[in-house]
Amino acid sequence: ADITLPEDATGVSASTANGQKYVVALPAREGTENLSFAQVYDGTTAEGTLQDVGFRENRFFVGLMEDIYNAEIGLEYNDDRYVSKGPFCHLRTDQHNVAMEKLKEIETNEQVLAFLDSAKYADFECAFNPRILGRLPDEYLFLEPCFTHRFDARPETKKFTGCVDPYTGTQIHVSVGKDNGYVNYEECGHDYYNGTYADGLLKMAKMRMYPLRSFLRATAEAFRGEGANPEHLVGVSPVHEHEICVSQSIGDYNVYMVEGFRRYLLKRYQTLENINKVLGTSFESVAAIDPPRDSGRGEWDAYKGDYYVEWTQYSRFVISKRIMEAYREALVAGYPPESITAHQIPEGEAVSGFLGDANTRLSPIDVVLTCGTGYGGTRYGLVNPKNNFAYNAHLAGHSNISIGEYSAMSTENEPAYIQLKAYWESGVRMIHHMTGGPTYRATGLYAIKRMMEDNLPRPGYTGGTTNVKSFACGDKQYNIVQIGAGADSNSNGLLKSVDAQGHWEGTVYVVPFHTKMVATDIDALNTPVAGTQNTFATGRLGVLKNSDQVEITFEAAKLGNTRAWVTVEAYNGTCLLEASVTSYELTETMTPYRYILSSQLYDSKLEIKVTFHTEAGDGSMDTIKLEHLRGTMQTECIGFAYYDGREANLKNQAHVGGVTFDLLDRGFDIQTPSRHIKQD
Repeated sequence: ADITLPEDATGVSASTANGQKYVVALPAREGTENLSFAQVYDGTTAEGTLQDVGFRENRFFVGLMEDIYNAEIGLEYNDDRYVSKGPFCHLRTDQHNVAMEKLKEIETNEQVLAFLDSAKYADFECAFNPRILGRLPDEYLFLEPCFTHRFDARPETKKFTGCVDPYTGTQIHVSVGKDNGYVNYEECGHDYYNGTYADGLLKMAKMRMYPLRSFLRATAEAFRGEGANPEHLVGVSPVHEHEICVSQSIGDYNVYMVEGFRRYLLKRYQTLENINKVLGTSFESVAAIDPPRDSGRGEWDAYKGDYYVEWTQYSRFVISKRIMEAYREALVAGYPPESITAHQIPEGEAVSGFLGDANTRLSPIDVVLTCGTGYGGTRYGLVNPKNNFAYNAHLAGHSNISIGEYSAMSTENEPAYIQLKAYWESGVRMIHHMTGGPTYRATGLYAIKRMMEDNLPRPGYTGGTTNVKSFACGDKQYNIVQIGAGADSNSNGLLKSVDAQGHWEGTVYVVPFHTKMVATDIDALNTPVAGTQNTFATGRLGVLKNSDQVEITFEAAKLGNTRAWVTVEAYNGTCLLEASVTSYELTETMTPYRYILSSQLYDSKLEIKVTFHTEAGDGSMDTIKLEHLRGTMQTECIGFAYYDGREANLKNQAHVGGVTFDLLDRGFDIQTPSRHIKQD
């Protein structure tokens, strides 16, 4: 009774945040279809205040490699324009930290190893922290603290990468070629030491994680803490070109990488005999297992075939782990998911004939596309807007894309502008513009200036609002607004926390679903395996990607006093995956069970079996009650060029229809072992 609702209001919520009483969601309006508004009422007026809660999402940021270009096009930090300056802060945390400075004073291999063994977290504090923290309140920044596994060829990094392993007699921290030799990495005439991705090397983990953690935790607190302005955070990318690239080799043959490959094969195939049988190898011992080196030792040794696929799969898995480690550090530091992106080169997409041999680079973007954060990559310009990684990511539901190392690919102004506009229309939120030579520099700057003159709101997650809920816990108060329209729209459903003015507050920033998920029933589970009463199997599941999963559910109980069990197990072909085996004893109470299988690999040989058995061991189901056995294959509609070739984009579909959400309190019922979350 005390407010006047807009005629097109789609939802009204009571608000306890920031002195507000109500907040109203509004649909997309004619003339502003690409914008997102909410109406806020604080009791002072019946009409309330209209807030543009999607302004941040409508903006387009440009980082210029050389700031002197600003004088030519007038690009500045603008708080009220859709196109603004947002510097791309590429910060080599792997080299600019306290530990690297100390390495300058250390001489021998033994001293270097001893120092890195004993070094603590404080020894790796990032040297960039003070400089960046001072800029956060006043500038729009895209932060890229990175560890690339490529170290500038300098004396102190040589001491680190040149360390010899006392156990193997080989260089411990560098990538090694198929001939067991080490070759420096060169890019654009610049020499680097090429670090290894091998697991289990604590010294590498410290160098990789500690400086990054130091930087992320300091900056996250600065941009979200008291007196900060989260709107100034364009994004953060803790990932920079994670890849294995060794000249004339495919993969890293560091002795610890090879040892990891042996363990990987044994987990997938369980025994040496199975490895030899399935993959066509003839190793006489586990210690003799060696990756393919394309050196003529047998058919298995070629850079093709099943054994080669296992080697590249393992390499891609290890690289993806490094990417996820970096994302983890950003999330734990306090960066919300959709604010985190990457700077990753898709395999074979960007560098052929320019930065070395593209066909030897292992540079997966699988988790970058599917892990639930924003999307980021790098490419020197855009040749075909319908067949590149940014367009593919947008088809898969991403509209918060960052691009490092962008350059116009035309010597003419108008095509350069069309190229940039195509990125802008395909979910790209910021570019880091590089020169690409004098002519490309001029056309690239022309395109940026045209974008500034257009000053149009960027399309993406916006277009009305669907729902708003308020949150208040002590001094922490904000509204969570669902950006984009709801069930009848093409919206993904961006959830965003906003302050009293409708600006991003800094806590919540997530797209629950980027890509469309499809659930398909596994009909083979409906009947027992031939010749049995008690075993049910999915059969070969087909392609299972790192973003897919299989879910099996059922209800079961025993009848009478006879003991009974259910065992669920997964197979890689005919090889039992021991870590997958789960067994439960049934009770007289009908109990629901749920089994989930997911894989970090791209696999096509997996099968799940569900077996019920009793003490008698006769395979009878007479004393077991089973109901509602169901299996579903839950597949994300996304394709990868590495597996699906140039047709990968045909598989990409975005989630549509928005989301629904609610708020849970932070309390747990600690009286019960299951720790149920209390819900308001």
